[in-house]
Amino acid sequence: EMLGRAAAWYKEYAFLRGTGAANLQTLGILNSASKITVTRDASNHVGMGDVGDMAKKMIPFGWNHAIWAASPTAVGEIVQMAGWVPNEDPLGTEMGCAGSLLTRPLFVTEKLPALGTEGDLVFFDPTMYVIGNRQEVLVEFSQHPLFISNRTSVRVWLRCDGKPLNDGAITLADGSSTASPFVVLS
Repeated sequence: EMLGRAAAWYKEYAFLRGTGAANLQTLGILNSASKITVTRDASNHVGMGDVGDMAKKMIPFGWNHAIWAASPTAVGEIVQMAGWVPNEDPLGTEMGCAGSLLTRPLFVTEKLPALGTEGDLVFFDPTMYVIGNRQEVLVEFSQHPLFISNRTSVRVWLRCDGKPLNDGAITLADGSSTASPFVVLS
């Protein structure tokens, strides 16, 4: 169980911050060409204006599944906003939800950068991120090399990849604005 949790931690980190195939990593949301960045109103702060600007860049059908993710240092700013609803999961299904913004659940994760850094708050539709598992998680234990010293070596193999489904911003039907399923505060 502990090894499974460790593997899940690294998978989530890679899905958010991975740098791509050139570095033998998954392409994370923060480093993808499909994200849209929104410039914050005040440096080192997150305000309701930032949240509104991010919301208008979400693709319309993305609202069905979109979630917010924030770094622990950004949450201090978010909980002071008028639009913040603490400890409420509007869907009643999101385990670990810290509350909601604009009726969408907010999750706190240490895998995002600190407050004031691009990506401290992200609004995204996880159904627009594809994950491919090459094989099941493989856990192997050594039998001989460390037997003399009464120790065991453990190796965990997790072979998967992930990337956003779209390659860039999407032009909306009005023809004058763009949107994306991945919106990042910069």
